[in-house]
Amino acid sequence: MKHPKFKGTGTLDAELDMFQKELLSKEIEFNWIVNELKNADPSVDNINKLRQKLRSKEKQVIKARRQVKAKKDQLTRKVNERQHSKLGGQAKKKERLALNRAINEEMKKQENILSQLNNVNINFPSQKKEQQTGTELFISHASEDKADFVKPLADELIELGVSVWYDEYTLRIGDSLRRSIDKGLAESKYGLIILSKAFFEKNWTQYELNGLVVKEMEGSKVILPIWHNITKNEIMRLSPSLVDKVALNSATLTVREIAEKIADAVKHA
Repeated sequence: MKHPKFKGTGTLDAELDMFQKELLSKEIEFNWIVNELKNADPSVDNINKLRQKLRSKEKQVIKARRQVKAKKDQLTRKVNERQHSKLGGQAKKKERLALNRAINEEMKKQENILSQLNNVNINFPSQKKEQQTGTELFISHASEDKADFVKPLADELIELGVSVWYDEYTLRIGDSLRRSIDKGLAESKYGLIILSKAFFEKNWTQYELNGLVVKEMEGSKVILPIWHNITKNEIMRLSPSLVDKVALNSATLTVREIAEKIADAVKHA
């Protein structure tokens, strides 16, 4: 006999039917003894013996009823488990469909942004000019992350010999912010993007990211992402297209370790 955990509903239905038939049989025997006791003649019949039979049949009926109830409960649990498993599978399917829709919507959004950038005048210099006047690394970040992470990282990169475009060190009073960013994007070999919650809330960081995406679509790896105080699920929600890029995480590496890995990637690309 199978363990109750592995029995199917068909087997449990058959067992329940058997127990119900046994209960019916026991109840008929019990009622027969009850009637016999009611109609007994004390001068002829052994009343004590009939009462003992009645108690015995009563115990059998009680036991049979418990068996039927236990089998019904077991069958109910099995049906509920199957229903829960079915609904769980449907929920996962809905979750996958919702995720696919979110990714498709994000891709359409990125396509729309890129189509708008076609009208933006971003002149990319020749390889020779980039080597002479450009920088190796453009750092795109939100101002909220500057003091605790971005500036120390920029200092470490400069110390390791990496030339960087970093607004605090590059922009001068009176400079046009947009022209300076366009120039930095165009003349930098790589774009280091500091992905954080604040990053996705800023218009300028989105503008910079879109410019780097345009460069990457030319055919070479350009974007180097760092996750800063943000989780994979949050990035998936905000920009699914960035999740599949291998990134460094400030939660697991020190600023110096991140700088060394970036410097190695830039110098030995």
